[in-house]
Amino acid sequence: MMHARTAETLNLSARETVRSGTSAAVTERAMKNLWIGTRETIEVPCNIEIEQTRDTLHAHVSLEGLEVEHGDEVQVHEAPSHIEFGARSLTASRATVWRATPLQRALTRLKSYLQLTELYEVGFQPKDEIVITPIKRNQEGQS
Repeated sequence: MMHARTAETLNLSARETVRSGTSAAVTERAMKNLWIGTRETIEVPCNIEIEQTRDTLHAHVSLEGLEVEHGDEVQVHEAPSHIEFGARSLTASRATVWRATPLQRALTRLKSYLQLTELYEVGFQPKDEIVITPIKRNQEGQS
């Protein structure tokens, strides 16, 4: 006796085979979906915090119940576009998250690593060759 899940999978494979003409096309499509594939779309509630004061200017979005990973894309809906100076706003909204596929996630990690290494600039120079010049500052009253 076959389980219902197995029979459902076999029926799906049979329909795909008939539609595509070969079972190799089904396997190829399954592999493509694994690495390139379709992206999962999730809609979640979120909180938007915006502050504009003389001390800080920032905007933060906190997704409820979901951790964003490498390569994921987030679109916040109905976010405030303006805040008055000296104000702080906390707004409840919703966001759409597009999950990255395994290939996109791996490429994003690789690109971020390579971009980080561009920031490194290491130079080796003998200590006696380093010249430090003092900065001359104008005192008040002098031009």
